[in-house]
Amino acid sequence: DYDQLSVKPRCVVRNSNNVIYFKTIDSNGVESEESSITIKIDTTTPTASYSPNGQNIITYRGNNCTFKTVVTGIDNESGIGTLQYYWSKDSNTQPTTGWVTGTFGKAIEKTVTEDNATYYLWIKVTDNAGNTTEDTIFTVTVDSEDPTVKIADLIDADPNTENTTQINGTITLTG
Repeated sequence: DYDQLSVKPRCVVRNSNNVIYFKTIDSNGVESEESSITIKIDTTTPTASYSPNGQNIITYRGNNCTFKTVVTGIDNESGIGTLQYYWSKDSNTQPTTGWVTGTFGKAIEKTVTEDNATYYLWIKVTDNAGNTTEDTIFTVTVDSEDPTVKIADLIDADPNTENTTQINGTITLTG
């Protein structure tokens, strides 16, 4: 039977190994040897790097382009845990469900076939202590509008010149 537990806490510091010492005292007053446990505290979010790094990409219909990035996670405290990603059409609202588990060092891919769409790649990197870094790193826009050229109000600015025509007017490019 143990009647008491004596704990001698040391200063607990964030993001370090913290040692807690303890011993027990039984009903006859006999003390156990002092024991300790080491607790590592990690409140630092992991970092992530991307290759290629965050791009705004515009592609044109019919291209069926595949976009790829490779994510590397770094955490010097508790170690890197998981990678999750989500392709979304909303850049302002972080998804709450539907995240896909990825693998660090392996390409995350999206083949874009839909016309007039913009996709955003959300990344979530979590370390072994549960700290999370979240980011939107890719914006892929599919532009299916054909470009047009409009030339209006053409006037020969100097009809008296030989073999040359000077044109005054407006040129508008859209699409």
